[in-house]
Amino acid sequence: MDPFGLSGVLTIFSDSPNGDPIGHAFIGVTENGKTTYIGQWPGTADNIGFEKGDLPRLFFSKMEGTLVSPDTSHLRSSELTSISFDLDDMQMSNLKKYVDNFDVENGTKGYNLRNRQCASFAYGASQAAGIKEMKMPWYKWITPASLAKKINSLKPKIKCPS
Repeated sequence: MDPFGLSGVLTIFSDSPNGDPIGHAFIGVTENGKTTYIGQWPGTADNIGFEKGDLPRLFFSKMEGTLVSPDTSHLRSSELTSISFDLDDMQMSNLKKYVDNFDVENGTKGYNLRNRQCASFAYGASQAAGIKEMKMPWYKWITPASLAKKINSLKPKIKCPS
C-alpha cells in the first residue's frame, strides 16, 4: 500500500498528423517505475495497421481487433501529444479491470472506427480511471484528432513575460 495514495500513472497519447482523423492513440500505464504501452489496432498482432483504402471496411463492419502491448510504434512521432494523471489504488484497479475486460465486456474483439478503435480505447481507459478532466460530450465521436485536441486543451498554458 502506498502511504501517499499514489499507485501509478496513466498517460494518454494521441498522434494526429495535421488534425487528420487517421492517427493513433494509446495509453501508457506506469506502475512500480515500469511503463507498459497498450493500444487497440485492427487486424492481428502479425498484421498491424491499415491503409486509407481500408476505411469503408473499418467504418462499416467489424473486423478482428487486437490489444497490443508494447504499443510503441508512435512514440517518436513529431505530432504526438500526451497528458499524464496520477492514479490512486482504486483508480489503478479500475483501469486494470478495464484493460483486462476490454474485449470481454463488449462481447467481441471487433474493430471499427465508430466505437472500437484506438482513440475510443484510450478515452475509455481515462474514464475507467475516473479522470473527469478528460470527459467529452456523449455525442462526440472519439478520434485521434478529437482526443489530441482534448489533451492539448488541458495542458497548462505557459505565458511568456512581456
